[in-house]
Amino acid sequence: MASSSLHVDNYDLYFGNRDLKANHFYFGLNKHTLKGHNQTHPEIDIIQNHYPDIRKMLERNGPKICGGVSDGYILQAFDECKYVFVLTRIHQTDRNLRQKHFIDDLCGLVFMKDYVPKESKTDTDYLYLSLICGKKGFGGQLLQFCEDFAKYLGRTRVKLDSLSEPLGFYLYKGYKLDNGKSTYYLGDEDERDPDESKSSYVNIQDIPEPKLGYILSQAVNQRTYKWIVVKEDDQLKYKLIEPGFFITHKRIEGTPVKYKPIFKDSTFSEIKKHDNSGYLNSGVKDVKGKKISLSGGLITELKDVSSYRLDDEGVGMTKVLDVDPSTLSQFKTRFSRALTGQYSEMGLGKKHSLGKKHFLGKKHFLKKSVSQKSQKKVKKSQKKSKKKKRKKSK
Repeated sequence: MASSSLHVDNYDLYFGNRDLKANHFYFGLNKHTLKGHNQTHPEIDIIQNHYPDIRKMLERNGPKICGGVSDGYILQAFDECKYVFVLTRIHQTDRNLRQKHFIDDLCGLVFMKDYVPKESKTDTDYLYLSLICGKKGFGGQLLQFCEDFAKYLGRTRVKLDSLSEPLGFYLYKGYKLDNGKSTYYLGDEDERDPDESKSSYVNIQDIPEPKLGYILSQAVNQRTYKWIVVKEDDQLKYKLIEPGFFITHKRIEGTPVKYKPIFKDSTFSEIKKHDNSGYLNSGVKDVKGKKISLSGGLITELKDVSSYRLDDEGVGMTKVLDVDPSTLSQFKTRFSRALTGQYSEMGLGKKHSLGKKHFLGKKHFLKKSVSQKSQKKVKKSQKKSKKKKRKKSK
């Protein structure tokens, strides 16, 4: 789904990649939940009565797909966030022939709030993305779900705090850096030179001109390291691309060598405004005529950014959502039907299991997310007003 327009066709919540497709989702609003199985899955008759233990699954598999984030932090975010979306792939095993046994494979998660950390204001015009993790190929789809859900709620922006490694991904998806007073180093200050004795090593002198931006890869102890050709102190050298660094251009080999921008012009201008890597522009230009820096497009440090929310461990980012009013109502209907299983294509006429039913609006999901207590108060006041009207009529 394109981020610039709403998905008005049937909304498929069961995201996937080439090798794996989720067949179960869990959506939570406070203590109330929706759970659904993909009714088009070939093994739906086998898995439809099995519901994963979400908390245990997050504790067991959360750190694996969240890049080392601790299970304690994941569970804390799970408990604190108002909106929770978790995708699972359910497998049946033949471990015990007398009784069905299932393996719940965590595919992705999105935890969201109404406001950013260190703020108490709840009536915001944005949705805050507290945590997003997914297997390879799921990240973009999960992020799109978050943005679509924000549009559904009537929000105009999505905010998040990014660690260094996924920051380039968010920039590519249209997120902008929040202005602030902090300087943020993107790498982990790891120093390593390429091994010249390996057959994969390429001498810089043998690289076709212009040499800037050439990337060398080497495998060391089952890990792949990459270096990029930069120019420092009038000397060409290999610089390690540390985890968290990102590159603004792709070097395309050929005659002549070309440099293709990775980001849109507006995003590239945003990056250049906050770039604190310390490299001047070179005389080399990309295919659009813009100059390549002496780093070959490598970004290592940012300036004038906001990092206070995560105590300098992450950078604040915001995306203004593009909403087409002409398709918004239609989109809301499809989005709510996907969650409640009311599509004939999605749910085959069967409704998903509901942990609590009160937060489903008559027309749209989450139209009014009020508590049961407040609903009772409304009903009481309505009864009182009716009694008063009857007395007056008498």
